[in-house]
Amino acid sequence: MNLLGTTILARSALLASALLASGQVSAQAAPVQAGTGPDMAEQGTPPDESSTDVIVTAQKREERVQDVPLAVQVLTGDTLQAQGVRQFADLTKASPSLVIKPSEQPVNNSISIRGIGTFAFSPSVEPSVAVQIDDVPVQFLARAFADLSDIERVEILRGPQSTLYGRSASAGLINIVTQGPTKTLTGRVAVLATTDDEYGWNFAGAGPITNRLGFRVSGNFDKFRGNVDNLFNGHKVSGFETLSLKGKLVWDPTDTLNLTAQIGYVDGQTTIGRPFIRVSPNARLRGVAANTPAVFAPGVSFTDANQSVVNNIDSGTDYSDYAASL
Repeated sequence: MNLLGTTILARSALLASALLASGQVSAQAAPVQAGTGPDMAEQGTPPDESSTDVIVTAQKREERVQDVPLAVQVLTGDTLQAQGVRQFADLTKASPSLVIKPSEQPVNNSISIRGIGTFAFSPSVEPSVAVQIDDVPVQFLARAFADLSDIERVEILRGPQSTLYGRSASAGLINIVTQGPTKTLTGRVAVLATTDDEYGWNFAGAGPITNRLGFRVSGNFDKFRGNVDNLFNGHKVSGFETLSLKGKLVWDPTDTLNLTAQIGYVDGQTTIGRPFIRVSPNARLRGVAANTPAVFAPGVSFTDANQSVVNNIDSGTDYSDYAASL
């Protein structure tokens, strides 16, 4: 045997030894990996029964949130309360990717997710972020902006959802699920009062009617006088007043069939007042030389802390809506 043959034979022996050693390591490691698989709950320590799964309906059926192949954020009622989320516009506190741009008329509020949305202040423009309450699409956005006082959870779906929810969900979806009937008669009442003249109340009551029929009713009222002074007449502006009422009947005729009938009513109004904080001394209202700042805004100091306007009429919006679904 020559030197070349001896070298090849030695290398072959070393390679065979390495493969054999790696096979032994794999054979010893295999049982350890098997012990961490799905069968471990049956063979070893049972799973923690105290853990509860978060159930969502992001794909129009009940699923665990970890089984949903979507970018979804779930905010439970307890989470909303802990983070001080009382109104729809407050959801931005809990969802960084959600942006809500308010307007004088709640119907015209614009919603965007991940920076994508429809920024057109008109109720006739179809939004890019859809909103639905209890699986019913909301076309009158003021209903969604009423209150979040009786909510089970809010699901925020990021990204296109048009396959299941139509073209108005091309940027995302906000799915609001309200509380349902309870097995026993329950009720609650809450009141709100602040040092800046905001006050309100909300209530909810639920219970069974029969073994398979239950009900739930809720209401919310919120009034804020405003934080801007109209020097023309001494009124407070930039405020709002909202009343919303909801009722729900849930009937389970069989173990596999569920029927839900609900009605909702919302009535509200807003007052408008936007103070100027920067005005040039050479500014003229409508280009008229005589309309100096001292004429169109007498007594107003144009600073960052300005909370005063001069409007010869109180402007605002008034809206109402009634909805029913089955």
